[in-house]
Amino acid sequence: MVKDQSIIDHFERFLGPIQESWQLMQDGEKCPFQVVRCTGRVENTSIFCTLGLGNHSFKETLDLTGQPVRHELLIAIPESFGTGTIPALVQQLGVISLERHKAFLRGEVIGGSHFVFSGLQFRGFYASTPSFVEGDDFDIYVRQDGQPVVMIWMIPVYEREIEFIRTQGWNRFEDLIIMKNLDPVELLRKEAVD
Repeated sequence: MVKDQSIIDHFERFLGPIQESWQLMQDGEKCPFQVVRCTGRVENTSIFCTLGLGNHSFKETLDLTGQPVRHELLIAIPESFGTGTIPALVQQLGVISLERHKAFLRGEVIGGSHFVFSGLQFRGFYASTPSFVEGDDFDIYVRQDGQPVVMIWMIPVYEREIEFIRTQGWNRFEDLIIMKNLDPVELLRKEAVD
């Protein structure tokens, strides 16, 4: 855990400089948090992050000490993919967490009937720890007031993977990813579930 720095410094230290930011949603309304894109620290990867979602205390989701959880959400994709609809997806995920008054926790999946990306078969997201970032200090940012903010990596997943995680558990899913040497950042990856 890193203390006594701003969350922007935290992002830039581990993910690289902020290249772009979005404050408006697709309908032109102001989003209750920003989305930023960082590049430079994780090779060939763009990381889109909520910035300010961690100001919200999710009282419906408690940590191990019984305290409300705060989090920021991240989506990591190959730089070659560009920006596309990623900022809107990150906004949508953040707004979902605000509307349901619950943080996304490791192992949780959110899936729908529509494809997440045009032209790709992903149907939802799996919440995990950002293992693509070197070092353990990135996972939790400690605010000036001492409140921890957990970094949650939202990994695109296929429909069969969503079902597998729900029935077999996230530990088994992560074991499959490792066993099959799949890169969750890669949008053209094979399905982990046969």
